[in-house]
Amino acid sequence: MSASDFNPYAAPRSFAPVEMPLDEGLWQTGQLLLLRKGTDLPDRCVKCNAPAEGRRLKRAFSWHHPAYFVLALAGLLIYVIVAMIVRQSITLQVGVCREHLVRRRWGILVGWFSAMAGLALIVLSWMPESPELFQLALCAGLGLLVAGPIYGLWRSQIVWARKIDKEYAWVSGVCNEYLAQLPLIDMPP
Repeated sequence: MSASDFNPYAAPRSFAPVEMPLDEGLWQTGQLLLLRKGTDLPDRCVKCNAPAEGRRLKRAFSWHHPAYFVLALAGLLIYVIVAMIVRQSITLQVGVCREHLVRRRWGILVGWFSAMAGLALIVLSWMPESPELFQLALCAGLGLLVAGPIYGLWRSQIVWARKIDKEYAWVSGVCNEYLAQLPLIDMPP
């Protein structure tokens, strides 16, 4: 599909089911993808189940139990050291179709440009001709400087880890069509 064929008002596309290998380390548990560490994901987009055509994003995830956040009250350095020791990690090659890859890149680009525009407004706010303009430019600049990177980070996330243990990872953000092709298992995080 070319950019000129894209219709934002069109009904969602449906793709023919693809035979995914059963019991190869991939399962559906509720709205989460459960996978055994070391398992390769199919060459399908995790956001819409379209063919990924070899496009992959390498994503590294780390996770630790949320109770460790209490250590931040004792000191940030103590929390960071303990979190680095107890964390569980996994690296995935996530399939992404062209459309979702372009959306991700645009989101990152908008985030960066918003942050740069915010920084420029903050610098320009120090050369006002009126105090009202100073306050407006400073507030808008600070807002863009904070909101831009948050937006970019949010749009860049394709999937995220809900839990990782020694053998398995529970991954969120995967579309229902992708999950529907996997065997169902009752193993909540």
